[in-house]
Amino acid sequence: AGNDVIIRHVKEALQGTTLSHESEAAGQHFETYYIPFTEADGTVSGLLGVSYNTTLRKQSEQALEAERSRLQALYKAIPDRIMRFDHQGTYLEYKPASYFDSEMSPENVIGKTLDEVAPPEVAKQAYASLQSVFKTNEMQTFENVLVSNGETHYRENRIVKLNDDEALVFIRDITDLKRAEAALRENQQFLE
Repeated sequence: AGNDVIIRHVKEALQGTTLSHESEAAGQHFETYYIPFTEADGTVSGLLGVSYNTTLRKQSEQALEAERSRLQALYKAIPDRIMRFDHQGTYLEYKPASYFDSEMSPENVIGKTLDEVAPPEVAKQAYASLQSVFKTNEMQTFENVLVSNGETHYRENRIVKLNDDEALVFIRDITDLKRAEAALRENQQFLE
C-alpha cells in the first residue's frame, strides 16, 4: 500500500501538482514532499522528492500530549478555585471551586482586573502578593475573610509564578479549620 501512495504522488507531481504526505515504516515516521520542476513554458521536466524522518518530532508531540492530558486531569481533580492572572492583576482564566459557592463565573471575570471583581481589601492583598511573586519567584500566601449571606467565610490564597508574565492563584475555603481552631481555643480556655 505504501508503494501505491508513492507511485500515485509521483504521477501527480509529474502532472504539475506539489504534494506531501506522512508515512510510517518500521516504527519510524516520515514526511515526504514531491515538488515538480517546470520549464519556462510550464511543462514538467522532472520532480524533486524529499523525505524527512520525523520520528523524534512525533515522539515529542506524543509526550507533550500525554503531559497535557496528565496536567488537565490534575487541574480537574483539584477542588480549589484556580485563577490565572497577568502582572496587572487581570483575570486570564477562572475555575470555580467544586466545594464552595461562588457568585463569580468565568464569563463574568475573565478580562477584568482584581479591582473590578474582588472586594477592595482582598484586591489590595492579592495585588501585593502577585507583585511579590513576580519579584521573588516565591509562593505567597494570605488569608482573607468574606461575609456572604450573613455567614463568615475564611479563604486561604496561594499564589505561584507560572512564567514571567503570569501567576496562578489557588483559593481554598478554610472556614471549617478556623471554626475548629476557635472551638479548640475555647475548650483550652475552659479547661484552664
